Amino acid sequence: MSRIKIIAAMLIFGSIGVFVKNINLTSLEIAFLRAVIASLSIGGVLLFTRKKDKQADDRINLPLLASGIFLGFNWVLLFEAYKYTTIGKATMAYYFAPFFIFLLAPIVFKERIDKRKLLYILGAMVGLVLVVDIGGIPKGEVMENIKGIAFGISAAALYAGVVIFNKFTQKVSDFYKTFVQLVTSALVLIPFVAIEYINNKTYIQEIITSMGLSQWGLVITVGVVHTGLSYLLYFSALKGLRAQSAAILSFIDPISAVIFAAIFLKEGMNISQIIGGAVVLVCTYFCERSS
Repeated sequence: MSRIKIIAAMLIFGSIGVFVKNINLTSLEIAFLRAVIASLSIGGVLLFTRKKDKQADDRINLPLLASGIFLGFNWVLLFEAYKYTTIGKATMAYYFAPFFIFLLAPIVFKERIDKRKLLYILGAMVGLVLVVDIGGIPKGEVMENIKGIAFGISAAALYAGVVIFNKFTQKVSDFYKTFVQLVTSALVLIPFVAIEYINNKTYIQEIITSMGLSQWGLVITVGVVHTGLSYLLYFSALKGLRAQSAAILSFIDPISAVIFAAIFLKEGMNISQIIGGAVVLVCTYFCERSS
């Protein structure tokens, strides 16, 4: 059952790019609405199940808040990556997160540097160069794609921060941890939404009136399904799986992202890009396996 849950979660994660690509809002607006809607959905589940969770630790500490802040900006950067490049390229760039974790671990946790992992990082960088495939991009779109890859890698760096900070919140229950992170993500993005409102008093009204039912349906789906439900499935699955099994199954996310993009958005990848993507995933797998 745990395997079914994590596979479902990874397939949901992998399809988010298709939905985001079809939402006519800025990356900031999508990330903010996602955080708010997901907070409400997880909050409802937490409220319903809280009485049964007698062992939960409700402490809110700085690492927990920091992880929520990083999570919010991570979404903004990832969605911005989708705007500038293909979902396949953005996803492969985003999968550099494990390597950032590897580079930060010796500094934060005083772990020794593994030379084999350095080779995996170099291999993944070679793979990423193949994925970007600058030579095969029309001249007018080169900078756009480079921007998208840069946003994807930046999002990966922030997600690595989320993982690092979560290492200091082990005693906090999973549901409560997720809820606090989502609420913090929404709160940290409020000032940026407020600035837009100050500059344009009809800002919020324009968002509401410019979006039809189908657009709101996509936004609510991203918040409830791609965040609330997927987190619920993911965290409940982790309790019944070994870490290595979870790591291997997580590769369904980027693979399904590329497949969904090819089916629904007609985003193709040439042979060199497919090889590059495979190199990134293989290097990431062996890096995680050796951890």
